[in-house]
Amino acid sequence: MRKVYLLLVVAIIAIFAISMCACTPTKKSEEAPITRDDFDIFFLNEELDGQSTYEINVNDATKSTVKMSSIEGIREGLLSVFDTLSDDFYDSNGTVYTKMGSVLLSTQEKQDGYSIVVFTSVAKDQDDTNVAKIVRINNVTLKQVNKHIDEMSFEAGCTIFVTKMKL
Repeated sequence: MRKVYLLLVVAIIAIFAISMCACTPTKKSEEAPITRDDFDIFFLNEELDGQSTYEINVNDATKSTVKMSSIEGIREGLLSVFDTLSDDFYDSNGTVYTKMGSVLLSTQEKQDGYSIVVFTSVAKDQDDTNVAKIVRINNVTLKQVNKHIDEMSFEAGCTIFVTKMKL
C-alpha cells in the first residue's frame, strides 16, 4: 500500500510540475523601436536676441518633414534639402541668405545686423565653441551649425531649426 501511495504522490508532483511549466506565460517578444526615415526642419520667422539659450514652442514654428530617401546622394547640404521641398525655398543676394522657407530677412534687418541662422541636432555639424547658441525645440537640444549650410549632413530623426538672429 505504501508503494501505491508513494507512486500516487510522485505522479501528482510530476503532473503539478508539468502543469506549472505549461501555464507559465511566455515572454512577450520585444517590439522593435520605431525607426524614422525622415527628419524635421522648423522655421521661425522671428528675430532672436543675444541670449545663449532659447526655448522655442513648437507651435510657434513652421514644420517641414523631409524623407531621407528624397535627398539621397545630395552634394549641397541644406540647399539640396530645400530644393526637394520647393524650387524657390531659399534665396540669397550672393553673400547673405535672405530667405529660407518661411524665414525672410528684410533689408532693414540686414542693415541692423541680423542674419538667418541654422541650428542642428547632428553633432558633427554643431559649433562646439563656447559662443555657440543653443535652441531647445520639440524636446530636442540643437546647437548652431559650425559650417556653411551647403556642407551640412543629415541623419534620420535629426532636427534642424532656422531663424533670424543678430550676430
